[in-house]
Amino acid sequence: MKIAFISDTHLGYGWGGPLADDSIRQAREAFLKAIEMKVDFIVHPGDVFDERIPKPEVWAEALRLFSLTSMIEDTGVKPVSKEVSPLPFRGIPVLAIHGNHERRSEGYTNPVEALEASGHLVYLNDSGVTLEKDGDRVYVFGMGYTPESHVLERLKELGPKKQDNAYNIFVLHQNIKEFLPEDISFLSLNDLPEFDLVVNGHIHWNEFRDMGSWKFMMPGSTVTTQLKKQEASRKKGFYVVDTDKGKFDFVELESSRPFVFKELSFSDADITDVVSEVRDALENVLSKEYTMKPIVKLKLTGSMKTKKNVDKNSLVRGFSDDAIIVVDNQLETESLKRRIEELRDLQTKRLSAETLGLSILKGELSRLGYNGMDPEAIFEYLINGDIDKLLEAMVKYHSKSTS
Repeated sequence: MKIAFISDTHLGYGWGGPLADDSIRQAREAFLKAIEMKVDFIVHPGDVFDERIPKPEVWAEALRLFSLTSMIEDTGVKPVSKEVSPLPFRGIPVLAIHGNHERRSEGYTNPVEALEASGHLVYLNDSGVTLEKDGDRVYVFGMGYTPESHVLERLKELGPKKQDNAYNIFVLHQNIKEFLPEDISFLSLNDLPEFDLVVNGHIHWNEFRDMGSWKFMMPGSTVTTQLKKQEASRKKGFYVVDTDKGKFDFVELESSRPFVFKELSFSDADITDVVSEVRDALENVLSKEYTMKPIVKLKLTGSMKTKKNVDKNSLVRGFSDDAIIVVDNQLETESLKRRIEELRDLQTKRLSAETLGLSILKGELSRLGYNGMDPEAIFEYLINGDIDKLLEAMVKYHSKSTS
């Protein structure tokens, strides 16, 4: 069978800002290309949406997107091992897991579940399904995002097993040590089940590795959101896998917004030196021609002679009409001013009040050295006013962790 793996579409990213259309435009291109290539079905490894409670306007765009696959002739793929609605098998079936952006606490419905309820996809919530076409079988097991500190335990609990007489695919949405050495991750390639193919979302650049008896693949995101250095050197797109021919092809998107990453390092610099070098770098970047206004991320590292903070407005003045500029100022500054900078960074990304609040809570718990119940779950109970549910969940977590 021919399968498209389209990941981390982050529908609604930057909504209300200059990047509002990017996630929708690029996800639509990916789906249309997959349809044009006559794939048998599509797998989405998480973060369909950018928020756990998408805005109605984003929902409307998402429903239009997922309707594309149902308006063409059936591919002939049918489920043979799981009771599922026949609705997602109109046209090109879509299978999906939830990512960290969609994960909700027990008792709440996440947006991927809602898409399944509307008949637009099959939600693999820590479960698997076998699909068949013309005698060929593909088994897909999906594990939705799990907090890093619990992922190994959860993987052991699920114990996903390969199915006989089928091409076996394991789909997850996690950090993996080998690709994020600078980050804390509890999961390694060696911990993954050796299915014929393992596909991981969450990490936003594409990667393919032949592990010998099995293959590992990351489609990356269809839209630039993490603004990491690796994203600047890799094209956005998705993978198409032909299980019969053993082919793994990466399909590039043509509508992606250009992204440039520049790192500038300083040593005991004064403010005028920083301003001058940053502006020279921007002039150099913007001397080139781009198909659309590029995203330019400047990462400033090192030290300054003074503790006075750098004014970001003075750095980018005169360039904002030609680029969407993000400045990651990691120069040594006073701790209070640094924290104010962090809040301003979040605000410039036009994050929702909920996302902003969650980011602040995570930061404060991290500073306190908290390593208990998942902060996302705590936050969700709080914003919904479900204090009793929160207390029950905390008691349940404490009992489990001490048993």
